[in-house]
Amino acid sequence: MKTRVSDYIADWLVKQGVTDCFLVNGGGAMYLDDSLGHHPGMHCLYQHHEQACAMAAEGYARVNNKMAVVCVTTGPGATNAITGVAGAWMDSIPMLVLSGQARYATTVYASGLKLRTRGVQEFDIIGSVGNMTKYCELVREPKDIRRCLEKAYYLAREGRPGPCWLDIPLDVQSAMIDPEELPPFQEEEKMTEVPEAEIEAIIPRLLAAKRPLIYLGNGVRLSGASAAARRLIETWRVPVVNGMGSVDAVETDFPYYVGRNGTTGDRAGNFAVQTCDFLLSLGSRQSFFQTGFYHEHWAPYAYKILNDIDPEELQKDSLHADLTVCCDAGYLISQLQKRTEGMKLPDFSGWLETCLQWKKDYPVVQKRHYSSDKVNLYAFYDTMTRQMPAEADLVVSVGTSRVAGSQAAYLKKGQRFYTNPSMAAMGFDLPAAVGVCIGRGRKKTVLVTGEGSFQMN
Repeated sequence: MKTRVSDYIADWLVKQGVTDCFLVNGGGAMYLDDSLGHHPGMHCLYQHHEQACAMAAEGYARVNNKMAVVCVTTGPGATNAITGVAGAWMDSIPMLVLSGQARYATTVYASGLKLRTRGVQEFDIIGSVGNMTKYCELVREPKDIRRCLEKAYYLAREGRPGPCWLDIPLDVQSAMIDPEELPPFQEEEKMTEVPEAEIEAIIPRLLAAKRPLIYLGNGVRLSGASAAARRLIETWRVPVVNGMGSVDAVETDFPYYVGRNGTTGDRAGNFAVQTCDFLLSLGSRQSFFQTGFYHEHWAPYAYKILNDIDPEELQKDSLHADLTVCCDAGYLISQLQKRTEGMKLPDFSGWLETCLQWKKDYPVVQKRHYSSDKVNLYAFYDTMTRQMPAEADLVVSVGTSRVAGSQAAYLKKGQRFYTNPSMAAMGFDLPAAVGVCIGRGRKKTVLVTGEGSFQMN
């Protein structure tokens, strides 16, 4: 039975479990808007700006790695979404963007000429988003829609996650197709080399260490390995630090938690990194925010083992790794747990006590922060987060709200801390909080933002 392309898209997404859409209506996406908005299995949340749509979808995906769809119109609708998509690209957040486009016959592509624009509100968005998406394509033929959808959905979630973008002309959106006749996406078989030798090399270094430390990056959560990482830390009985993008990797009172590393971290976390003699970094690209610009002096006494799923990240000249392990963080954690569970490991309790003493002696929030007759932001965060129920999650904007929050927030077990660390876009806060709240099933979500960021969306 024939169906409209836009209806096929909505049906297909719902069948994959994509049930939430963030959108702004527009004439260039009228058929997509109609199909997504009227599908009983799709919940649509209408924003006031396309940038907010993408930022809400990022917040939504950060909850549990489930992907949302963003739908925008052609021209300014598409270009408005770019900042939010770029933020998701930098932080490895899965997202599917559908943009409307002028009728294909009227586009610059169809003309074969090097025109700036031709169709109604036409802009070549695909030419602009290639460097912030894992895959983007102008869907020129209705028969290509299955292949393009399957490819976008697969690539957005496979390996290192990220946004994918399909630009769909009006005449393609409205075309009638027979789903049984659509060619599928042929997934390429990937021959991934399992780094067994590198994994084996970690154990002797751990056994020889006196001051081992585990660093948890956001790649651990992206791989679905948060609980497994916790078990590994408890098995090894070694201190752990979080980073700028993984503030909520473990709770503040976790027995092995020392602090947060990096330029917006805390003293205890940075002391531990700068003093350790064995550093296992899991699922972190170790940006300049973590290493500082004098990166040669980062963790100077440590045998540094850096893990990332992206081989390009491990080749940066700002990293000085002794061993790199390119694989999914969850796989590495499971293999290390398997190899060391039941093994007699050294007693690292003295080193752990030293780290926990730093945590006690150098708290971020001190008595002086409460001594002023004016509200101090650090004291505010400390007071507020201690009173927040564990089932309430925290979203912060960028700038001072993020820096002070990531340093001073007291997080309980299972509690999440959401921000946009790499892009650090003003305006991220309110739509992200909306996306997080929807992704959490409308559970209580607290937003702390500055007046500058709040007014941008």
